[in-house]
Amino acid sequence: MKSISYLVLFILLFNVHSSFARLVDENGLYELEPLLTDSTLNINAEFGALFTTGNTQSTSILSKLELDYEMDNWRHKYTFESLFIRNDQIDSTTNIRSTVTSDEKYTINAEGYYKITDTKSALVFWGNEFDRFGQYRSISSLVFGYSFRAIDGSLIKLDLNIAPGYTFIESEDGSTESAPVIRGSAIYNWIISSNARFTQDFTLESSSINTRVVMESSLTAKLHGSMQMKVSFQATSDDDVDDSVANFNTQTSVTLVVNF
Repeated sequence: MKSISYLVLFILLFNVHSSFARLVDENGLYELEPLLTDSTLNINAEFGALFTTGNTQSTSILSKLELDYEMDNWRHKYTFESLFIRNDQIDSTTNIRSTVTSDEKYTINAEGYYKITDTKSALVFWGNEFDRFGQYRSISSLVFGYSFRAIDGSLIKLDLNIAPGYTFIESEDGSTESAPVIRGSAIYNWIISSNARFTQDFTLESSSINTRVVMESSLTAKLHGSMQMKVSFQATSDDDVDDSVANFNTQTSVTLVVNF
């Protein structure tokens, strides 16, 4: 219930802010061009890495590939994301230093939207997350539902999605569970200027096994041509985890994005 309240509050706050920004645009106080040119096929490749040597040796690699394809009545979106981290570790007994993998995560999502009207669509979403060191080794969800564009301004867009379906979860001990799931999401895009864009994503997946809330804020700035820099902050909360596992995780990243 608390997670649903957060979702409602989030939507209301963005509706107030977005309505004001759209009103300013309609009054002609400023005009801004979109950051990216609209096209039938849009591909974004995102990459970030950190390597350290010396007293501390570590490797951190973050990558993301996003493909968005539009047809007359259909819009398809495919996303692949990976996170890989290796760190130094010193054995307290032998005092020998070795490099071990401390984080390894992959996410694969596929979405399809069938246009009913200009602002309403039927949707299907298939999502998979594989987390080697998490409470849940894998989470797969298949849902069918409804998508509505609540705000469709030249500067600001807000999409709201609600979809029931089924989820399949594998825990770290190898046991598997499945249950009905309800998935709600809000995607907010704000064109700040011809060179900058702000995006806020909010996702809630709730089942009898676990309720997961994911919020991601990102600011993308155009560097040159199709090259962009992205600063993002992601927070993930799970309500049903062991005491030895953190139920709230954050990720802050700076990545380079190439738009094709």
